[in-house]
Order: sequence, then C-alpha cells, then structure tokens
Amino acid sequence: MTYSYNHFKTNVASSNLISKLNVNNSYLIPSIIKADINVNYRTNITKALYALQLIFGRKAKLIKAKKSVASFNLREGSITSYKISLRGEELHNFISLLSMHILPKLDKKFINVDRKSNINIGINDIKVFPQIEHEYDRISASIGMNISIVANNNNISINKLLIKDTLKCIIK
Repeated sequence: MTYSYNHFKTNVASSNLISKLNVNNSYLIPSIIKADINVNYRTNITKALYALQLIFGRKAKLIKAKKSVASFNLREGSITSYKISLRGEELHNFISLLSMHILPKLDKKFINVDRKSNINIGINDIKVFPQIEHEYDRISASIGMNISIVANNNNISINKLLIKDTLKCIIK
C-alpha cells in the first residue's frame, strides 16, 4: 500500500512519532527533507542514465570532476557520477517504494547512520527496482547506487525513530 504525500504527513508519521516522542506540538516532529541518489558508473554512461530515467522518471544531473587525479586516471571535466535529488511528493513516493519493495531484498549491513544523522543506503545492483525488471535486456551491467536520506533534526536517536517509522526497517 502506497501513501499519498498528505496522508503520510498528517496520519502515518505524525501520529506514531507524537506518541513516541511525547511532543504536544506537531511542528516539533522531525521530517525527511530530501533524498539524494548518487550513481558512480564511468564505463557505460548511457546504461546508467537510462536506468535512472526508468526508475525516477526524470533525467539525472551529471557531476563532473573538479580536479585531475592521475592515480585514478581522472581528468578535469570528465563525468564522474549522476545525481538526483527528490523532495516533496516524489520523495514520499520513493520512500514508500523503498520500504515496500527494495529494503526487504537488501541486507541490513548496507544501511548506515552517519554523525549528522543522515541515513545512507547502499545498493549493489539497481535491478532490485521493479521498474527495471521489464528492461532487463538493455541494462546488462550491475550498477550500484547510494541513497542518502536527510532529516531536519540533528539528534541521531530521534532520526532513527523517524526512519524506523517511515521505512519500517530495523536500524542498528
């Protein structure tokens, strides 16, 4: 079951977190601001771009190298990765897709919380997304992805409660 954006904000996240945090004002409840999706894939650019367009329905932003690094065989101005930022209704549609279809297939060791209480999820192969299944022939290579979910609170324990409520997964 996928939630609409308004239903998610008013019913699902707020009612569970109000009871757990003992807060009277609903504006004190933390919320998820954005999700950044990064794909580093330099060997075949078109496959990675096509896969991201299938999953998210829009074109990814190209990230170019700022400096040349000889040991990595990287030149200034060459494409290093692709980035998509999701906010608002797109973000909550993606989070519902993530919690229902993708996280049950992943190992929990790929979910990490950093010092700024961002949640980072590493996906080894993007073929776990249901949008890719019918286009399996065109994307033959395994493409990895990093998902960074940013909340507006700096307290790690409160953000863990928020992510447990929204993603319905166990975070260490």
